Amino acid sequence: MSSNKPWNIEDVAKATGISIFISIAIGLAITNFSGGSVTSFIGKKFLGIPTGIVFISSQQIIFLLLAWRFSISKYGVGLKDLGFRAVTGNFSYLKTLTGWGFVLIAITLWGSLIRYLNWDILELNNNVGLLLDLSGGLMQSLIVAGICGPICEEIFFRGFVFAGLLRRFNKAGAIIGSAGLFALFHVDPATYIPVFIFGIVLAWLYQQTRSIWPCIVVHGLHNLTAISIAAI
Repeated sequence: MSSNKPWNIEDVAKATGISIFISIAIGLAITNFSGGSVTSFIGKKFLGIPTGIVFISSQQIIFLLLAWRFSISKYGVGLKDLGFRAVTGNFSYLKTLTGWGFVLIAITLWGSLIRYLNWDILELNNNVGLLLDLSGGLMQSLIVAGICGPICEEIFFRGFVFAGLLRRFNKAGAIIGSAGLFALFHVDPATYIPVFIFGIVLAWLYQQTRSIWPCIVVHGLHNLTAISIAAI
């Protein structure tokens, strides 16, 4: 899969830089409002909405708007160029299930490793539990991280970033680069390795199926499963 998209690595760099700047600004503003730390978001509301949801949703909206600005708006392309095309062939569905299966195996092995090494601070359940607290409940977490997040993040990191990196790098380079940015934006170092692996699988899946829908499905299923298990 070579990229025939009109946007390039410069567009990706600009969108990434703007996203980082805006995210930091929003994070500082909300943190200051909430009392000085991320955990201070818990139980706090901004305009009647849990501050955790405000921050997470703001990041997702930023991804969506920047992907649109530097692709559809700038070059006059359509949604298909961001990966919104039908999945063809039953083999694509098999690849989707295989991709999610690999993610589950990789994250299970990572979890076993950190437990063996007694690195409790890197436990992923700690991060999912924090998300539940920040969002103000299970239903909000399922909507924000299980539905909205996968759609916005896949549009940005796979439909936009991965395709843009393919204009400069080969397939492996674009997969690793997009996965690296995907992990970086998750902020918490405890999630870097599993999210990086997840990003590699999602970029591979997008490259294989030429559609963003399998990536959204796998991303959504994974988040929904993790949140539901943590809530039990």
